[in-house]
Amino acid sequence: MDAVIYIVNANPSTKEQFVEPRNELNALLSDEAFANVPFLIFGFTTSESSSCPQEELCSLLGLTNITTGKGRVRLAGPNARPLEIFVAKLHNKKQYLDGFKWLSQYIKKYDILFL
Repeated sequence: MDAVIYIVNANPSTKEQFVEPRNELNALLSDEAFANVPFLIFGFTTSESSSCPQEELCSLLGLTNITTGKGRVRLAGPNARPLEIFVAKLHNKKQYLDGFKWLSQYIKKYDILFL
């Protein structure tokens, strides 16, 4: 496995809607099979007004202080995992592209798991 792409709805009606995605992400991040693969998390929105900002989405998913930054980041060790969240509007191709460009710097092949 070369990468994991996780998609979550970033148009919250309640904060409780993030319990299941938070638990799924926690399980994936704890799984030894994914220990060294980069994680790209897309938070999809339908409009600016109803979406939560990236910082809030990180918090709701329990991912505070573990993202690696949008720029090219040197990882501290061989077992470090790149992880980043991109919030994208459903019809904004540039925002999707930004996420895939970020991910492409960490993978060598195109064997990607979409969740």
